[in-house]
Order: sequence, then structure tokens, then C-alpha cells
Amino acid sequence: MSASNPNMQDFWHLVGDHVAELRSLVSDQAALSPEFLDALQDALTAIDPCLTVFCTPQEDSTQVNMVFGCDGYQQGIEQVLELVACAPVMEGIKPVAFSPRSGHIPDGIDLNGLLVQLEDVYYSLQRVKGSLHLDLYLDDLSLHEDDLRVEAALMFLEAIIGEFDLMTRIASIDWHDLPSDPEDHGLKTLDHLRSSYDAFGPLSADYGMLLH
Repeated sequence: MSASNPNMQDFWHLVGDHVAELRSLVSDQAALSPEFLDALQDALTAIDPCLTVFCTPQEDSTQVNMVFGCDGYQQGIEQVLELVACAPVMEGIKPVAFSPRSGHIPDGIDLNGLLVQLEDVYYSLQRVKGSLHLDLYLDDLSLHEDDLRVEAALMFLEAIIGEFDLMTRIASIDWHDLPSDPEDHGLKTLDHLRSSYDAFGPLSADYGMLLH
């Protein structure tokens, strides 16, 4: 599929000029140059300011995945899908639309020295009029201040559910202060969320695989 957006064509031309540098990421010692990273972000911003990409080697493989997202903004979904669909074939490079659910859900996430454990976050997931609504609970939560635990919880959600499903199947996410007796309120820790979510029906397609 060829891109109708000239900015997308320019982006893939840039990537094509740096394929060898991207492939080098299969080595633990390799890293992309700051100049190339800046050029990548500038090229993405020209398409849509909300677009993001991170490049990571696939486990037990000589392939490098370029994983595209839109920072949680639904208006960027179509742009991500089109960008991945129009990518040229490049040996050793696989464009992927949105972070998939993780095969291994981390027990904890360290943000600036703050370790947030999976069991620190409680949830309630309900279907209301055909839509899924997720309530998240943290101890002593204040939404008036930056709370790194909120960022960590969102990272857990991407690993558990996958970025695309998180944006398209979860109609709302509401945050609450954790009650003193969460189990008595029917709340569960996040390590149970994947099974709760899957019980509501089939997952969305892996668009990275489907479109490219």
C-alpha cells in the first residue's frame, strides 16, 4: 500500500536510509544516534504531533520492531494504521501498530526511584450498555498533583490489555482513592485484570501483523 500522505513517504524514506542503524539494535550494546532519533521524531510530528515510535529488538530474533502509537489520542489511530500499512518491506525491520499486550506482565515498574507494584493498584471492570468501564484505585490518591503511580498504572494497563484495545474497547477510566477494605467492595488487584477483560469477549486484531 502506497502512502497518500507525502509526509508518510518522507518518513519511510528516512527509515530506509538508516536501516543498518536500526538493525544494529539486535545488539545489547547498540543505540540509535541522537541525530537519527531527532529526525525520526520530527518526521513523525510532520504527520501528526501525537505519533510516537520506539524501536526494540524482538525476543530471540534478529528482527527489530518499530512500534508506533499515538500517546493515547484516539484521533491518531487512523494515522498509525495508515503509516504501518504503507511501510515498505525492509529485511530485519517490522513496523507494528500499537504496543501489543505483553507475554510477561511486570510485577513492578520503577519510575524515578519510585517502585510501583502490580498489587498496589486495584480495579473494577464493568460492562454498561455495551461499553467497558474501568475504575482504578490507589491508596491516598490525589489527582490535583502529579502522581507517578498513575503513569505506572497506565503502563501496566498497556502490558495487560494492549494499547489498541485500551484506547478502543475501554470507554472510560476513572480514578479513585482506595477504600480501607477493597475486597469488601469487590475490588481486585491488577494481576487479575487480563482474565476479567478477556471474559468480556474476543480481543481486537493485531493490527501490526494484519496490515503489514
